[in-house]
Amino acid sequence: MALLLALALCDDVPWRLSVQEAGARPGREEVFGAEAYVLRTSFDEGLKIEDGFGAGADFNFRWRWNEKTRLGFHVGFAAWDSELDISGVSEDDVNVAMYRVGVGAEFPFGKVVELGLASTLGIYRFHRDGESDASPFVEFEGSLGFRPSPMFKFGGLVMATHTQSSFNRSHTHLFHNYSAGVFVEFSF
Repeated sequence: MALLLALALCDDVPWRLSVQEAGARPGREEVFGAEAYVLRTSFDEGLKIEDGFGAGADFNFRWRWNEKTRLGFHVGFAAWDSELDISGVSEDDVNVAMYRVGVGAEFPFGKVVELGLASTLGIYRFHRDGESDASPFVEFEGSLGFRPSPMFKFGGLVMATHTQSSFNRSHTHLFHNYSAGVFVEFSF
């Protein structure tokens, strides 16, 4: 393990190429980042889950061309701790988790304003005592961010998530959840 770490840190190893040596376009550079967000989510009435706040984080890998558009991938996790929303039934805790991976782009407008668009796929996990369901989802996200420095961005985001689930039901249905929130991102 120590030998692999030493090789990875060594600049003389011929297989360790920079972006320019690998024949990439001039002006392109990789950007790693971590984004944390807080969301207010409106769950579809058919899921019978109370609307509530959730939080999550994504890790990003993007390519930046000429200090402008960033294209890339993200992987992350989000979670909500809510309750059942079924009339006549005692309130029961519902845990919702979202395991996510997607692609996106950020487009600058002016010196500090950026518009972001992303598409995400993954698995929703709905759980309460006595019932659990894991369902695939597709999500579309838009964001408006302010980047006062190259390493820091903050702003707001909206998400439309579409899934099919049999949670709190006898058979599978299509559901649409909508979220809005705020985020902060740190780039490396």
